[in-house]
Amino acid sequence: MPACGSQIVLCDLPVHVDFYRGCSHGCVYCFARRRPKCGPPPPVRPHETLASLRRWIDGYRTLVTAWCDWRIPLHVGGMSDPLQPIERERRHTLACLELLAAARYPYVLSTKGTLAGESPWLDVLAASRAVVQVSLVSPRYNVLEPGAPSFAERLRLLRKLAPRVLRTIVRVQPYRPEVLGDVLAALPRYADAGVFGIVCEGWKWKGRADAPPSVVKVAGDWCFPVDVLERDFTRLRSACHRLRLRFYCAENRLRRLSDDHCCCGVDGLAGFRPNRANLNTLLLGRPIRYRRRMREVGTAYCFKSCAQDPVSTLALPRLSFADAMQLVAGVPGYRAALGLPPL
Repeated sequence: MPACGSQIVLCDLPVHVDFYRGCSHGCVYCFARRRPKCGPPPPVRPHETLASLRRWIDGYRTLVTAWCDWRIPLHVGGMSDPLQPIERERRHTLACLELLAAARYPYVLSTKGTLAGESPWLDVLAASRAVVQVSLVSPRYNVLEPGAPSFAERLRLLRKLAPRVLRTIVRVQPYRPEVLGDVLAALPRYADAGVFGIVCEGWKWKGRADAPPSVVKVAGDWCFPVDVLERDFTRLRSACHRLRLRFYCAENRLRRLSDDHCCCGVDGLAGFRPNRANLNTLLLGRPIRYRRRMREVGTAYCFKSCAQDPVSTLALPRLSFADAMQLVAGVPGYRAALGLPPL
């Protein structure tokens, strides 16, 4: 159950579950494919097991997830599509979803796979506490997603899903300004299909050479300028609201445009309690309310990947989640108060 530092710092649903390792969709923009060019990608194979999922449901936590003392909704499909073609044969995801359904455990499932609209997968999703996100940007993306169902097939999927699950969300990720007209034109079709809302995030590149001339560096990525995305996302939000669709923004620079702090579309659903203790809460000018476990010493190990120096890394065992979040947020005087030297 990965919950690494970067997800903890920025994400309301940081605990991701992948029932497969690898993905046959072959989307050219996929961040999970950012790996050294050392030959063909490895074959797709099952990943998280029923046993590990059952332990999580029963309350077992590792050093990385020690901060989490509640049934936080899981994000199914963070690095690999849980309903890609291999699932028809292996049915590994089906078995895991049956376990989640039996436990009434809340989750958000992200997919491009049309298996979500077929029995028995649709029947299990309908019996679950599930929000289903379907990636759907533009028909122009069909050539960029060579192993995935087409835009039209996924649009038909939405009509099957929406009446059966708690909510359907359309993922307009990754977004490029040249498809603004396509997305605007598709919104009435989403509303007619029963979609609850859309979530938008801009395209990102690791290397400058592959990106358009207008991009800017943001942390480790090359991204579209924030004013360009704000202009387009503001138009999309207005269009969504006219159609009574919710608008969510997964672009961290523009979270203030979102209809809810959590961009996954779970707002207002009973039993779907996200993690609000992150930097986006602070950036939106809201106070962080830490849970009891987050204040206990030894719950900061999930921040290991964020530590910027060896001293901070060695200090993690004696810090709480709340301590580490203050360090990451750069609260003045907090390093000194914890007995750590300045960076």
